[in-house]
Formats: sequence, structure tokens, C-alpha cells
Amino acid sequence: MWMMEDHPKIKLGTANLDSLVHEWESRDPGHSIDADIVTVNRAAFMIRSLCRELGLSIVLTDVWHLYALDFLERERIDLETGERIG
Repeated sequence: MWMMEDHPKIKLGTANLDSLVHEWESRDPGHSIDADIVTVNRAAFMIRSLCRELGLSIVLTDVWHLYALDFLERERIDLETGERIG
């Protein structure tokens, strides 16, 4: 969610991204956002935090979608199947 839009608690000013992540992980200790997608999570977290401080609203999935499509094309990987083409 933090890659797409601000959580209602952030919009209300009652929480920040860091406190939300800790809250989510405490409710579901079997999963860790950091352990699941470390690099993407950290980049998204830093970019979204910076944009919030600057008063900017950003949807990272819109931006990263184009990079992902470019990568798949360059690596000749089919988007639907995940298999190499040719």
C-alpha cells in the first residue's frame, strides 16, 4: 500500500510510515516487510517519506511499472508466464 497511496492514518497525521510498518509487523509477526522485499521496500519507504515531507503525492507503482516492463522486454521474459522467450 505504501507504494501506491497514503494510509488513512498518515492522511490524518496520526501515524507515519515507520510507525505503520511496526504496527503491521506486530500484528502479523510471521511476515516481515523487510524480509519479503528488502530493496524495493527500502527504496519505496525512502522515496515516499521524502515526497511526503516535500508535500508531494506520488504513486510509485505507476513509475516502477514502466521500468519493470522495460526489464522484462530486455531480458526477454513473458509478462504473463514469467518464462524466457526464445
